[in-house]
Amino acid sequence: MSFGLIGIAIAIAFTGFAQMSEVVATLQRHPMPGSQEIALAGGRATIYYEFESNYDSKPYATPPELQVSCTLASLDGKPYPLAAPHADVTYKSGPYAGRSLYDVEVTAPGSYTLTCGGTQPYMISVGGGIGAWFIVALAGALMPGVAGLIVILVVTLKRRRWFKHQREE
Repeated sequence: MSFGLIGIAIAIAFTGFAQMSEVVATLQRHPMPGSQEIALAGGRATIYYEFESNYDSKPYATPPELQVSCTLASLDGKPYPLAAPHADVTYKSGPYAGRSLYDVEVTAPGSYTLTCGGTQPYMISVGGGIGAWFIVALAGALMPGVAGLIVILVVTLKRRRWFKHQREE
């Protein structure tokens, strides 16, 4: 039973990290500085600055601490506020490494214009779910993993007591 729980923990962790890698690989990527049309589903999305990236077979490597400033507007010019991210997410997966810059909430799915300033080329990615899969991987692995270790500890202690009691008789 305990090794089964530990096996489940490993499987959940593997699945969570694999899903997180898939989410990172499928983020929308846009070279900046400049303006790019991006597609957003209704609801919340996160805008990431990627300091290691690849776009059209061209690698991008910029300083992780690069300061990036962006604005978002509908195609007809209505501005949408960009807020500090709800969670500071930093990721490294394959050729991609980045950190969360902004969260944005849009009421309707559609195309929007993302404009970011700067003096050197860098990559912006847009999407969400990276932090959620990281939490699934950690929490999903920790809970059954710890339960499995507790079962091993309890069984070991009970067997020691039983063997000690058998020797005394």
